[in-house]
Amino acid sequence: MTDEQKEYRVYSSRKEGFLKKRTYCEGEVGARDERDAISKISASKGIPLEYLKAEPISQGCFVACAVYGGGDVEQVNVLREYRDKVLMQDEVGRRFVQWYYNGGGERMADFIRNRARFLIPIIRKELDYIVEDYKFRERSNLQDKK
Repeated sequence: MTDEQKEYRVYSSRKEGFLKKRTYCEGEVGARDERDAISKISASKGIPLEYLKAEPISQGCFVACAVYGGGDVEQVNVLREYRDKVLMQDEVGRRFVQWYYNGGGERMADFIRNRARFLIPIIRKELDYIVEDYKFRERSNLQDKK
């Protein structure tokens, strides 16, 4: 990503049933502006432009950052990759990510930091398991492709 680009999260809105409108997180992309982000996602996923909207991603860090003490640690980077390559690949994962970035993750992190610091070692252990399992599976996938 160049200096002129920012990270954007792109959403699609679809009508499902009578008067029900669902919003899905389609992905994150580095782009010059919202229009550029929408164009990139539209081209990669084949979703018409008119169904997409983009918003800049705040640089705030939530649960993993509260647990690991910041966003520049290996575990947080692996969890971001896990979000993109695993969670964003199915409906349940996308809904979780959408909930998380629509305020759920920030509220959880605030609760952990302000009222439940005693949970940090427990949450870290669970997140470490996810990180190690994901890294193991990625290594296995690379070896299987050879």
